[in-house]
Amino acid sequence: MLGAVVIASWFAQAASPAYTQPEPPGPPPPSAPVEGPADGPNTLSVTGRIAYRMSNTGETAGEPAAVGFSVGGALEHRYAKLGDAVELGAALTFAFDHFATVPEDLSSFIALQMAGVHVGLGRVSAGIGGGINVGSGPPGSATVHPVARALARFEVPVRGRTALALMADYTRTLTQAPFGDVFDAGGALLYRF
Repeated sequence: MLGAVVIASWFAQAASPAYTQPEPPGPPPPSAPVEGPADGPNTLSVTGRIAYRMSNTGETAGEPAAVGFSVGGALEHRYAKLGDAVELGAALTFAFDHFATVPEDLSSFIALQMAGVHVGLGRVSAGIGGGINVGSGPPGSATVHPVARALARFEVPVRGRTALALMADYTRTLTQAPFGDVFDAGGALLYRF
């Protein structure tokens, strides 16, 4: 008799309209948009480039030019917009150039005046400025020399506030130095804020 009561209660629960399958959860709520414009006045960039060190005497017989790599970064601030096309800014850059065949590594610290224009979805910019190169050779030796730099960059937005850029710059040593001028070319990842 007890078995019949248990079986009857199971059938009663299965036929009960109070029991229903739970509904699947809905889509997640939309995320909050990023505050501020996607094209902010400040840019932080990280660079990776190929470096080419030229002879400081112009002669290839005595001191060979060297190919190496360069890593660096920059902080740029746009301080003016002239109409809808031209932008003016200032940048502080740092770069470390390493050469395998030359016993000198170079660290450069340079301030640049930048100008840029929008071209389609991208942006072309150029800069010119000055600063110092610190050359480090054998342990305990370092030389500091004034330099001038010219830079050209083409950037394409990737997503949101980020962009990828192709860039090239030429750094001219203004005094007689154990190292020569340096040409760098490569890419950069930019973040605008």
